[in-house]
Amino acid sequence: MGFFDKLKQVKNMVTGGGAVVNVAPANQISDGNEPVSLTISCQVKDADLSVRNVYLKVKAIEEVVARDIDIAREEDGELRRYQEDVSNTVETYSTEIQVAGAETLEANQSYEWTVDLEVPANINGTYRGRNATHEWKVYAGLDVSGNDPDSDWVTIEIKK
Repeated sequence: MGFFDKLKQVKNMVTGGGAVVNVAPANQISDGNEPVSLTISCQVKDADLSVRNVYLKVKAIEEVVARDIDIAREEDGELRRYQEDVSNTVETYSTEIQVAGAETLEANQSYEWTVDLEVPANINGTYRGRNATHEWKVYAGLDVSGNDPDSDWVTIEIKK
């Protein structure tokens, strides 16, 4: 391995730029009884990548907004009233799934993994109402030395 190859590996370790990682649903569930199949794709850049594992993080988040709530605050010795929207966010579900074990991904190659996500029966699917939302997000990553190449959080639709 030459000097420039080692330099590329160090750059990729620091920036997480050793690969482009994407995650997308291969199907959507219709009744909540079937798993959601997710495809993780990876395009390795210009240097081999030693991966400890491929992982998928999943979370569901509910946000509720109460609109035009009367709020009283004391400012400069006077009681002032305001109307504000008040929101609360709660994580209703969170898990991490190991998709694949240790391997070396070769430079300039594409890889793909599929994982089935079992949606718990007691957790709501996606909904978007006037005052409340419940969204599902997934995040795929490659566990490497330094900064992990990842997909960022991707919102998916879970129908139940």
